[in-house]
Amino acid sequence: KNIVMILLSLLTFTSWSQVPECELPIEKEGIKKENKTNEDEVVSFAEKMPSFPGGEAAMHQFIVKNVQYPDMDREAGIQGRVYIKFIVELDGTISGIEILRGLSKTIDAECIRVIKKMPFWVPAENPGGKVRCYYTIPFTFRLG
Repeated sequence: KNIVMILLSLLTFTSWSQVPECELPIEKEGIKKENKTNEDEVVSFAEKMPSFPGGEAAMHQFIVKNVQYPDMDREAGIQGRVYIKFIVELDGTISGIEILRGLSKTIDAECIRVIKKMPFWVPAENPGGKVRCYYTIPFTFRLG
């Protein structure tokens, strides 16, 4: 009997971070640049990154509890990692869900379903307030 193990690789988040898309305040020749973040702008990195309510351990528990390995993929022996990128909005909602690397249509759809089911997040913050921020989660599907 195949035992299904779904693992969340939480340590890979930092490897997916990119250079910040907004400028931090700097002083040059007596002129101070303001950190004006357009509400439509989405950053890849923030001083305080968005977080799942209860932290990473709570997110891991939520994913393990809610992800179901699609039967047809389990029977076909499909295993691997799916990378999902989404935006955590100013109010903590999730939008712009995108598969960066998928495994199959059914596994990818299952990952999207779980992301859509998540509660509101704690939004990202930069000096000056909350910002919209990208967040990437890897889902690992492994048969044992």
